[in-house]
Amino acid sequence: MRKGVVKIRLIKFNVWDSFDKKILSWEKITSTAEFEKNISDYLLNNTRYICLLRTGMKDINGKDIYNGDILQDKFRKYMVVEYFKDGFWLGSSLGCPQWSLRDYCLSCNVVGNRYVNKDLLGKIGV
Repeated sequence: MRKGVVKIRLIKFNVWDSFDKKILSWEKITSTAEFEKNISDYLLNNTRYICLLRTGMKDINGKDIYNGDILQDKFRKYMVVEYFKDGFWLGSSLGCPQWSLRDYCLSCNVVGNRYVNKDLLGKIGV
């Protein structure tokens, strides 16, 4: 990188639609007329949508990792990605961050998401 050049990371989200029970891409959300009116009311002040922030990291297969994703490591252990205080962490039990995502992301695969794959939540920590 040249001196004086600032590299900006694109902030990207997926959104969990709790009414329709599906993940929507940021592109899908931003293309709606409702979104155009007021982004904060649309995403932050309602109970329908839960924003899932992209971590800026990728798994072993090059797939983007988002907050709420469930990862599996080479030992077949399941962990959930959570934002906690100062960054993204992997926890073997919900609400209990144990490992920095940055240290482990390239040795794990995204196998699901805490909203779509609730069955995998029972395997976390196993």
